[in-house]
Amino acid sequence: MLMQEIRSKIDAYINEYLESWDFYGVIQVIKNDDILFENAYGYANIEFGIKNNISSCFSIASMTKQFTAFAIMLLHDKGVLDIDKPASLFLPGDMKIDKSITIHHLLSHTSGLSNFYNFENDFFSGYNRMDYSKNDFFQRYINKEPVFPPDVKYDYNNVNYNLLAWIIENVTGERYEDYIRNSIFLPLNMMNSDIDDGCKIIKNRSGNYVKDFDVIIKSPYYNEKFSIGAGAIISNCDDLYKWYICLRDRKILSQKAYNRFFNENKNNYCYGLEYHHVYGTGRLLTWGRPSWNKYLYAELF
Repeated sequence: MLMQEIRSKIDAYINEYLESWDFYGVIQVIKNDDILFENAYGYANIEFGIKNNISSCFSIASMTKQFTAFAIMLLHDKGVLDIDKPASLFLPGDMKIDKSITIHHLLSHTSGLSNFYNFENDFFSGYNRMDYSKNDFFQRYINKEPVFPPDVKYDYNNVNYNLLAWIIENVTGERYEDYIRNSIFLPLNMMNSDIDDGCKIIKNRSGNYVKDFDVIIKSPYYNEKFSIGAGAIISNCDDLYKWYICLRDRKILSQKAYNRFFNENKNNYCYGLEYHHVYGTGRLLTWGRPSWNKYLYAELF
């Protein structure tokens, strides 16, 4: 099939999708390191009429978790921490959790920790609007009795990855965003990626909008400081492809660490990634979590 024919088929498929669903973003299709198709859709800023382009940067939401998990595996590889040891050994002294919970349990969402993302409290309506305090956040929403013993079942919970980010900070002496930048973004030349703290100016950042029935509105406010480790990374297609190459070619971690990183745990979950079989074509990994509507498929094996 000629390249132009492939592009025409992809374009027709996407246009048919866009007739049913609103989409603001960038779509890029790559095969064997060749770009088959790429195009930008919608607005980066509706108020000023600025449209998205190929270099536009977006919040990648829960796809952030795979970067946090990878950073933990870097530290595990170097012997700075042991993912099979209690997480409390590597947390600050005033932020201890049940000693039966290991770093592995946090990585695999099997810790059993209480999940405050249940919309049954005032976090989103009140606390999320306040100034961020790591210690107060921990004491008020995370420092609770586990709801089930570790490794009993899978429960997707941002708290696990908040704690992993604080472990990174505690054992390295660096801020989470600095460690991610110095250990992952810079070595991979991901120069368009950053951690959103809700305050900094990020070049080419596209705004977030949602549909309220038939009206497009700005996304509700969310303080990204509370997303540490679990969300808040900003990136674009070019950088995410570099990240994909890192995972595909396995050149940064040891092979043993990569195998652990990709190992399937409960509920098809690895560390920040999910395993799925799609149309009988073999084993694929989803980036992110479908319920966030922020995901794509990448064939790594």
